[in-house]
Amino acid sequence: MVAINSLNIDPPLVNTACAWVTDYEQIRACFECPYTGAVTTRTAAGIDEGYPRLAGVHGVAFSKTSITSVNTYAYSPHPLSAYLAWVKQIMDESPASLKPFIVSVTTTEPAVLRAMIETIQAFRHTLPDPARVAVELNTSCPNVKAGAPPAYHFPTCRDAEEYRASPLGQLLRVIADACAVDPTLTFGLKLPPFVHGGQFAAFVDGLALFVIDGGRPPVSFFTCTNTLGNSLMPASTLEGWQGEDMDGKDMMGGAGGEAIHALALGNVLAFARLLAEREALRDIKIIGAGGVTSAEAVKRMHAAGAAIVGSATLFGKMGPAAAFALLSDKEPQ
Repeated sequence: MVAINSLNIDPPLVNTACAWVTDYEQIRACFECPYTGAVTTRTAAGIDEGYPRLAGVHGVAFSKTSITSVNTYAYSPHPLSAYLAWVKQIMDESPASLKPFIVSVTTTEPAVLRAMIETIQAFRHTLPDPARVAVELNTSCPNVKAGAPPAYHFPTCRDAEEYRASPLGQLLRVIADACAVDPTLTFGLKLPPFVHGGQFAAFVDGLALFVIDGGRPPVSFFTCTNTLGNSLMPASTLEGWQGEDMDGKDMMGGAGGEAIHALALGNVLAFARLLAEREALRDIKIIGAGGVTSAEAVKRMHAAGAAIVGSATLFGKMGPAAAFALLSDKEPQ
């Protein structure tokens, strides 16, 4: 078992927020899988309104030659309110289970994030065990054309004032305030793949400005990494398209799976080393994700510094029962 603040994950294997946990049935299937220690919902971008899903625009496909995916999705067509209702339904249907949930949300507006947290907190406090629900802020979707993901901007800040005024800095202030009021609230960040050492160091420098009461980190975990944006895979290299009117299309979007495994491992290792050097940040755990397609890849993630390992592409291709059994080096049940 791995403890992330008040969240207990056993075994230390989860799905990550992705298109294959969009609906109730998909979330339920991940929950019922005996090899997942927690279930992450797809990223919701609004409390009561979902993100538009466009035919011929939003979809995913798989490489013919490796377990690699490329997707053009943004966020879930379902709102946060739907995911909280489904989490409650699953908990009510399985009262003996203690498996927790990580509810993924996103926004660039501090007031919206504050409202999302208030909604989630009100929900958590209706549960017999509020610690079973954690929150992940997705700061890294590469397919939203409105602007750069907030986490990419953060390492470009030059001083404390810029960090605090940055889009992610304003969101971190909201998170830190909420976690200061309720230490049982487990909050994390889903991060993009960074590509040079200065980005990692600058990100950690900025995060340290939001330490709570001089001793507690503002977040409890990182999910490293999201997909790698601006990746082009021609139709001739692809198969298994999913999404309305997407068959046979060239795909330019976020690459996941084996194509980004080395980069994801490097991100996990870089953050693990830097966090260990900061007393106030060393309790932050890492969920290692990106190209986790075998039991050997799980071991590599743990060796790099991941406390928990996450997967999306493999279970999107195989289904949760087969995929997570493979990652656990077990037979499917």
